[in-house]
Amino acid sequence: MLSLCIIYTIKQYRLLIKEYCSQDALLKLDSLKENRSYRLCGSDEISSFSLKQSNAHLKFQATPRGDVKITFSDLPKDQSLWKRVNLTRLEVFNTLRIGSKVFTNTKLPYKEMVTIAHAKTYYCSICQEYMKEGDIGVGACGCRDKLQYRHLQCLRHFMFQRISVTENPKCVSIQNIQTLCQICKQHYHFLFTDTAGNLNCILDTLVPKWNQLMHAILIEQSSQLQLVSEIHMLKYQPHQISVGRDQGCNVQIIDKSISRSHCFLQFTEDEKLLIEDNSSKYGAFITSTCDFTIHPNQTVEIMVGTNILHRFSLSLISL
Repeated sequence: MLSLCIIYTIKQYRLLIKEYCSQDALLKLDSLKENRSYRLCGSDEISSFSLKQSNAHLKFQATPRGDVKITFSDLPKDQSLWKRVNLTRLEVFNTLRIGSKVFTNTKLPYKEMVTIAHAKTYYCSICQEYMKEGDIGVGACGCRDKLQYRHLQCLRHFMFQRISVTENPKCVSIQNIQTLCQICKQHYHFLFTDTAGNLNCILDTLVPKWNQLMHAILIEQSSQLQLVSEIHMLKYQPHQISVGRDQGCNVQIIDKSISRSHCFLQFTEDEKLLIEDNSSKYGAFITSTCDFTIHPNQTVEIMVGTNILHRFSLSLISL
């Protein structure tokens, strides 16, 4: 691991910028020093710093309070800006990155369940038979016309064979999801509404109290084709929920970039989800806006894009 440090003096503080580079940058160290732009723009206290790794540009300006305002510009549309979670403070999140995995705290989509009125109108691609009059059909994926519905029992049997469910007092995890429709290339949905409009779950026999787990759901999407690879349904409770690679964690995520005890999650009274990092190696990152402020004696670690090795920290240190 290689780090490049740049120090600017702003009033009574020093702004320390340390950028982490991957091993591939070792051979390009001399050219990196020559191509980067480090300049101070006179009395207006504005400085700029070019991030060649991500093609982004960072500007910082001292405020009257002694803080430093950070502004990102020229950020590529396909790259998100991530801010590392503070070790001593709980933070609210909607999108979370731990190690190389990205989770979204959202609700699961659902489809409708219908009673087939006419025979041979719809064709179930799972059992490869036409539906009969009075059969229960579920619109489980993105197929249309004759392939719009599947038999409820066929769909339940198909999904039970292609997922693994683990349960503990704080979380139910659905992993190894291989429920891809071979026709439309979309995942089959876990939730559906019955003819009375009530929400039901295809996993009701595996997870009997599934309706108590809808407070917060972490959905992890793989980088290829944006397919869902695992789902963690959290039970609402006042106690912390541990996340990590260890088998004793409430939410177990098997990945080399995840520490044994990576972070902790906790619910607020209004059912929002908070996160606290547990001094993990690669950290826990949440999505950030392009404008934020660094306070005196504070360090903020930022990552642009998806490479966990291409990140940098900004520290405001008292002189």
